[in-house]
Amino acid sequence: MDLEDNSFVQFRPNPISSPWSAKPKASPSDTLTGAFSPIDDRWIESQNAFYSRKVPEEFSGAEDDLLMRSIIKKWALEGNDNGVPSGKFYVTRAIFDNISNDVVKQHLKYRGPHRQNFLKERCPKIWSHFDVNKKGYLSVNEVPQMLRMLLGEVELNNAL
Repeated sequence: MDLEDNSFVQFRPNPISSPWSAKPKASPSDTLTGAFSPIDDRWIESQNAFYSRKVPEEFSGAEDDLLMRSIIKKWALEGNDNGVPSGKFYVTRAIFDNISNDVVKQHLKYRGPHRQNFLKERCPKIWSHFDVNKKGYLSVNEVPQMLRMLLGEVELNNAL
């Protein structure tokens, strides 16, 4: 077989006709790509320290919003700004479901299947009402309104 002749058999698969041999495309990044969780223990080179969650000043005083402080400390994801915590906090649908479960358990005292049915009926509607752009995450600042909508009656959510 003459190499100058183009009639030789091609042994390497063509990525167009064989997509399994092509390199995977890089997944698009969004606000939560590389986000920091409350229990994250990553080393941050630029700060020469391990990640440590810092609650924003407006929620860290003695008389400040305890609900927001709790959500930020225990649940929210902190944005990643080129390997450095951004100071902006977000919740995903799964995080909202967990927060809702705790709030309904504590404030409405619902237990077992009654709580599960209550959450299954209300959480998807509330999430879709707030996540109109279908991003899959929301700013932590929207969570109190979502929880008030979840609980409904003013008398029930006075503790929030």
